Amino acid sequence: MLNRFGLDKVSPCYKIDTILIFLLTLGCLHCAFQLNINSDPMKKIAAILLSCALSMNVFANDFDLKAAMKEMGLEFKQAAKATNVEEMQRPVKRLTDLVLQSKTGEYPAEKQDLYMQGFEKLHSALVDVQGHLDNQDLEAAQQALRVVDDLRVEYHDRRNPSIWSLIFG
Repeated sequence: MLNRFGLDKVSPCYKIDTILIFLLTLGCLHCAFQLNINSDPMKKIAAILLSCALSMNVFANDFDLKAAMKEMGLEFKQAAKATNVEEMQRPVKRLTDLVLQSKTGEYPAEKQDLYMQGFEKLHSALVDVQGHLDNQDLEAAQQALRVVDDLRVEYHDRRNPSIWSLIFG
């Protein structure tokens, strides 16, 4: 979701960490270029490499869960439409990869446990689907895929409860 400045809404802690790492990176680059040309070139190279490593850390932590969820939805639909085991294997593999990637993301502290629990259950259900596919049992794999869909519904409801469930429990 974008705010009025066109930026993704991210938890404040993540923004502060990103800003601090960015400022540290700029400081390292500034130090590297302040060293005069006659000084030790290894110091300059070390400062540049350190700043590159720090800046990569900023971008490595950037995970778009919303985009991953959209892709998961598309892969799920492809798996559900599959008419044979071979057709179902690629989307199930891709779904499993997306779930594993999602587990590495950083989430708001108040929802971290909920997300990780959901990803664990989803991964377990997808391993079950893959097991049926490995045994060439399309019907059992389709039945196990329904469990994946049930988990999707359950955890989306738990993540974003309706106003009525908040009021009436």
